[in-house]
Amino acid sequence: MFLKKNNFSSFHNLNADKGLTKFKKINWLFYNFINNAFSLSTDWKLKINNDYYRSMNIKRIEKHDTSTPARYVSDSFWTSVDWKRLRKDLCEDIHAVEVGCGGGKYAKVILENLNDDLHSYTGIDHKANSNWKNFSAEKKISFQVADSAQIGNILNDKNLIITQSALEHFDQDIVFMKSINQHVLKYKKPVAQIHLMPSPACLYKYLWHGVRQYNPRTVSKLTKIFDENTTRELIPLGGKNCNKVHRKFITYPLLFKNTDRRFDRNADYIKSLNKALIADKKTKKPKASFYALVMYSNFFTKNKN
Repeated sequence: MFLKKNNFSSFHNLNADKGLTKFKKINWLFYNFINNAFSLSTDWKLKINNDYYRSMNIKRIEKHDTSTPARYVSDSFWTSVDWKRLRKDLCEDIHAVEVGCGGGKYAKVILENLNDDLHSYTGIDHKANSNWKNFSAEKKISFQVADSAQIGNILNDKNLIITQSALEHFDQDIVFMKSINQHVLKYKKPVAQIHLMPSPACLYKYLWHGVRQYNPRTVSKLTKIFDENTTRELIPLGGKNCNKVHRKFITYPLLFKNTDRRFDRNADYIKSLNKALIADKKTKKPKASFYALVMYSNFFTKNKN
């Protein structure tokens, strides 16, 4: 549990995905509470962008939508990415890889936004998903089974690396980022990374989920791996109002009544979440529902040539 601490950003690597005894569940909550308590960034190059979410276009939620608040702001973030600029900055054909891709939902997002500039998308997950077959007609999209620790053997010519709600599940997230850094140093051409990850607020929303949550201090352990040719920006998404909605309609009902109010009280849920999304956009320093980490590597070297 505490071996090889330099391989992961939290001071423990108890993984709730693998099942925990009652005693270990208590430990998991306590360890993550302590791990989240100190949030000051230790990477002076890490920029915290509190204004980004306030400028995002958050569409009103449609009827019958059951996305969690964190998932909704995450999907809104993906639509807000300046894909046109990304295509221009990466210069060459874009070879994307998503680690922890699940059913491949974001393969469609990447394909729709990059169009002809996307040469390939490779989805990686630790186990095969039945939804992968739905992409069989799309030649640009492929999937394969691999562990996050094996990513170094897959990166090759990849210049767009993304994760969505995946880093918290990796036992060795630092090993994962070190593999990306080795690729960045060897590749020498521009590489973009976008990682969406749970904030400390998710400890009380999802309870036993993955290994950890992230704050600026623990994110710094990941970003400090990269040299001065990598910019790093941490973007808080959502806020305290979205967090309250999650706890009211999802966390507490599931914990005490084993029911999810998004379904039997959907109209109330959507109304509450729409109000929360608007309220959180007015907050100057939000208590993030989720974080987006955006990093650009080797862009400076490109501009020097």
